Amino acid sequence: MKNTLALVLMVFGSFGAYANSGYELVDYQDPKVDKQGEFYIGDVVFVSTSGYIKPCIIPTKEFKNTTKVLGTRYTWVYKRDTPICKVNIKDKYYKPDYFNYLVGGGVVAEQTFKKFVSIKKTKKGLQICQRLLNNQGCVKELSSTDLKIEDKYFVHSAEYPIKSISYLGKSKGLLKFSYELTLNSFFNPIYKTHFGGDSQTIQFEVDPTESNIFSFKGALFEIIESSSSSIKIKVIRDFPK
Repeated sequence: MKNTLALVLMVFGSFGAYANSGYELVDYQDPKVDKQGEFYIGDVVFVSTSGYIKPCIIPTKEFKNTTKVLGTRYTWVYKRDTPICKVNIKDKYYKPDYFNYLVGGGVVAEQTFKKFVSIKKTKKGLQICQRLLNNQGCVKELSSTDLKIEDKYFVHSAEYPIKSISYLGKSKGLLKFSYELTLNSFFNPIYKTHFGGDSQTIQFEVDPTESNIFSFKGALFEIIESSSSSIKIKVIRDFPK
């Protein structure tokens, strides 16, 4: 059974420049150095990039609250597995990197907004709301499995490249991999996926009979086990910064 690596630090998107935000730039690797994992064909076996550690809230499913007034529809959205984080370290409220408030139809032209988000613990569970002058579009009675609250989530910044290695399988005794360098992209470590930006891809092969240690672009790995469909590796060294 595939060993799905638990991610303590997760993120999706970038909030731009952080010069005045109070956050410090950190490096991110998955798996981390000295850790190992089992992967299948097509899986990303290693990824490295940079970003920021931020307080975030993460809905584990999508929540919507919709109402209609005088023919105009108002919709409040909280996307699944998409962290809503504090833009500045001293902020009271959280802000998404997507449009979470939609107005359209009737006498009002369609509009979208990025509204601040608040959370509150009540006797019946967690409550998430959007803020203007007061709470709007609240979703109530959520459990800790519906809504995760994390003080230290990794938030990727599109200013920094994403370097990754994927497993392509085994053929004629050789292990096949693909290295990808992606610029100006948004990375989601929950799924190890990214979108947008420009990518450069290089395929390479490794002969496990010659050595159980291989290196590519400065990153170093140990092959624990391998087959035509899966591989188990240990990370020895990250890509050089």
